[in-house]
Amino acid sequence: RLDKFYALLDCGTPVNPELALGQIYGATLRAIGHSMSEEIIYDAEGHPLTRDLRSYGAPKIGDIPRDFRAVLVPSDDKVGPFGAKSISEIGVNGAAPAIATAIHDACGIWLREWHFTPEKILTALEKI
Repeated sequence: RLDKFYALLDCGTPVNPELALGQIYGATLRAIGHSMSEEIIYDAEGHPLTRDLRSYGAPKIGDIPRDFRAVLVPSDDKVGPFGAKSISEIGVNGAAPAIATAIHDACGIWLREWHFTPEKILTALEKI
């Protein structure tokens, strides 16, 4: 379980800070799901065994970190309109390396491919 996650993002000068924060929270939670639980599993013939959202592993309300914060770090962007930068899906970018680093700090192992599951952590620990 991920208990704490802070997403700090350079957004230039946010034109609509509340909308930007909503985008960051959504994109970051999506990235946490990609990193920790979302997976499509295939059988030996290549047919998907994961056929619906219940078995896909998308984060649910109980999977949101207890301490989950998004912070817009302002900067002056000379190129963007009104000093703003596009944030689009930038919240997706930092979750996987942050989670991999947290696992390394806690366990001393590096997991270099998604998904960072308990089974993969235990397997890597047994190899040490």
